[in-house]
Amino acid sequence: MKFTFKRERLDWHPDQYVIKLKRKACGIFSDEYPMKIWFSIEKDEEHDDGNPNCSWMNICLRAPFKSVEDAKIYLQDHTDEIVAKYKLHFYE
Repeated sequence: MKFTFKRERLDWHPDQYVIKLKRKACGIFSDEYPMKIWFSIEKDEEHDDGNPNCSWMNICLRAPFKSVEDAKIYLQDHTDEIVAKYKLHFYE
């Protein structure tokens, strides 16, 4: 199982990529440098933002990639590690 990506064009940000796992969205990144990769994860004892009103939160992976292709390759190569470390929250 590997991450897949869908490019979305929004008025306020022309190049945003949705990260999907098993056809369900769980994160985003853009082509801006330095690139930041955002995942939505379920809260647990180790990962908690202190907000009692929501069972999930966003985390940011700071990644020094200079291209979208480098980011995609990294995410696909590290899918298993990311899934093992975080319980991903899927959204529509």
